[in-house]
Amino acid sequence: GVPRPYAGLSFINIERVFLNLSRNRQRCLDDAVRYAEKSLQIDSRDPMGHWALSRAYLLKGDLESSKRALHEAIELNPSYAVAHYSLGWVALQLGENELCLDRVGFARRLSPNDPLKFAMLGVYALNLAMMGRNEEAVQLAKQSMLQPNAHHQALAFAAVTFALNGQTQEAREFLGRIRTERPGYGVDDFLSVYQFQRKPDLDRLHKAFQDMQSS
Repeated sequence: GVPRPYAGLSFINIERVFLNLSRNRQRCLDDAVRYAEKSLQIDSRDPMGHWALSRAYLLKGDLESSKRALHEAIELNPSYAVAHYSLGWVALQLGENELCLDRVGFARRLSPNDPLKFAMLGVYALNLAMMGRNEEAVQLAKQSMLQPNAHHQALAFAAVTFALNGQTQEAREFLGRIRTERPGYGVDDFLSVYQFQRKPDLDRLHKAFQDMQSS
């Protein structure tokens, strides 16, 4: 057999959950794990299978298993940009801000025109905002929204980044754009796919959404 179609099927199920396109979140997550594991049964040395498994673990809230799978992917292919970026994304959600800068910065250098460039920029921007480097963060958030493929969850990253910088009017405009596609989108939707672990980070995210939604 060939492993990558199964890794691809895993990622499709991950995206169904991530973009809230499925009515059965748990089944999609279970399928994402099952397909990634099938990919690795066929070829345990294919980094894409480990990467797909890491994304499924992340959405299930198992960030340590997600990190382990990403380290496996990177060990197999040290130039695998999307795995380095994903490791930075997990680091952001764990509050490991310096590691996030390091890994996402490296991914951007490896693949400057990556299909996930919007996400790399968005994660890097929100990480900077969490570190208090708000002006840099806002500039990168603006860039992220100009990239192809940017979806409503990425727009939410930009909205939060602006809100954390006190630019609540711009943040509200972003939130309004999200709600044309996803009516009622709020902090619970955000935290259903972004598994932030540290209480100070969660407190700041809740405040960002309160600021965006206050009149």
